[in-house]
Amino acid sequence: MGAGVSIVGSTSAASWTDGGHAKSASLGKVHDPVDLLTAALILLPAEEVSRNRHPDLHAGPTGAAARRRAARIRSALRQLQGADGPARAIAAARNGATVQVRYEIGRLSLRRQAELPLADVAVLRVALADRAGIRLLPPAMKVTEEDRTLVDLLVAAFRARQSAPS
Repeated sequence: MGAGVSIVGSTSAASWTDGGHAKSASLGKVHDPVDLLTAALILLPAEEVSRNRHPDLHAGPTGAAARRRAARIRSALRQLQGADGPARAIAAARNGATVQVRYEIGRLSLRRQAELPLADVAVLRVALADRAGIRLLPPAMKVTEEDRTLVDLLVAAFRARQSAPS
């Protein structure tokens, strides 16, 4: 994750289900706890976010929403990696605060279209580039500096929130 990322906590040790938001000082943006937990579930080691070790993270509507979003991202990640055959006709079009991601899996006669928040698309792109090790991505799914910055801020805000005193 990026060095020198500073996080100003508008949340103290508030629980993940209280609706509190974390503020990123460098971008001046407030991040929803669902965004933070979704990014963490995809990108951080399991011991930092496992349900058994951290049941409070997964409790309530925040945890449920983050798990649903993480499942969608993981599914797209697997398919874009080629788990079900090569993905083709990959496209991503920004639509305000969301991005419409489309692709086809020919072997399954599958066409998938998903409207994802910007944070989820950034996490997907970073995971494809870093974790999956895919280097030949179509332009629509290439990770940008904006994606990396957002993901670094989300993960840093998640970790800051986790380490805040109760």
